[in-house]
Amino acid sequence: MSSVNPDDFAHLKIPLQDILYATNNFDEENLLGEADFGNHYGGRLWRFRKLIEIQAQRWSNKEKDDDIEQQFWMEIFMLSSLKHKNLVSFVGDSMMLTWVRRLEICVGIAQALSYIHYDEPRAFSVIHRNINSETILLTDNFEPKLSEFRLSMKIEASQRHHSFHVEKFGIGGDQ
Repeated sequence: MSSVNPDDFAHLKIPLQDILYATNNFDEENLLGEADFGNHYGGRLWRFRKLIEIQAQRWSNKEKDDDIEQQFWMEIFMLSSLKHKNLVSFVGDSMMLTWVRRLEICVGIAQALSYIHYDEPRAFSVIHRNINSETILLTDNFEPKLSEFRLSMKIEASQRHHSFHVEKFGIGGDQ
């Protein structure tokens, strides 16, 4: 797996003060969920003259852990490199889903997986390695968005048709 250089993403930095304001200083009322190395908080932030919904992750691990830091930068790399209508990192409403809507969500996620692994002519392909109900987010219109790329594997495009042994991760339930 290729490593990711954090310096490549300096242009994506959002000032901490803006994130604190958007999440009301990581207030418990804005808590969306817990992850293995931090909590996810929701909020609203003005970007490009538009009020957008955001999800900010606050690390709870005070000790430096190279693996966790590498996972974080892999997430940033994937979300900034891959652009597709079914890939994004925000949460929609949690309403009842019809059977047809569930099938549409499955097709959307299948399209996202096809995109990251095969469809686009780029130098790398992606093996996501963390598909579950917590990593499939929905917009207000129930459009599926694939998130959580920190456990992903970046492979050479020429290797995309080979088999890979991937470890099982104990994240997000029974995997």
